[in-house]
Amino acid sequence: MLAQLMRIAMKAKGLTLIELAVVVAVLAVILTLAVPSMSDLIFRRRIEGIASELVSDIQLLRAQALLKPGGYDVKELVAAIQVGNGLGADACYTLYWQWDGSTCDCSKPPGQACQSATPWAEIKTVHLPKTSGLKLSTNEPSATGGFEPGLHWFDPAGFRVTVAGNRAGSLSVLVDKLGRVSICSPDGSFKNYVKCQ
Repeated sequence: MLAQLMRIAMKAKGLTLIELAVVVAVLAVILTLAVPSMSDLIFRRRIEGIASELVSDIQLLRAQALLKPGGYDVKELVAAIQVGNGLGADACYTLYWQWDGSTCDCSKPPGQACQSATPWAEIKTVHLPKTSGLKLSTNEPSATGGFEPGLHWFDPAGFRVTVAGNRAGSLSVLVDKLGRVSICSPDGSFKNYVKCQ
């Protein structure tokens, strides 16, 4: 019996055309189902990554403000964030010390966003690659907000930076008056995030 099975196995060395067609059809169905899911997952992870980085950077900005002694006139010194479009129309933001109402321009390369004779200093500039398909927007016309030196208060209260892209779903990073930072989903499409109020 074993010898007979060995002879059958020796003769059957390949796949028939029908078997190959069935394998290709099954793989096509699996790929058709998996590829869109995978690209949606990658898109969502990019949005979550940028939102998390924004939270960390705003907390860094708050720490910078708390290191400065209080008592400055708010118009003279503010630890600020400015959101905009950068090189090649990619989204960007800059953390900087705003002096006497001046602003930086995140569209310039990192390290050069705040070049001026006035005494402000760039803390950090971030550019999102245009190829990521992600955009940043704020609920403030100036796209700027900041912490008062020596204090944790943020102005304007309710400052919101929304991270969105060319697909459905977005996340917003919110900063309240006390400088607390949180993430919410404007349309409720991201699970594990509360819907924005």
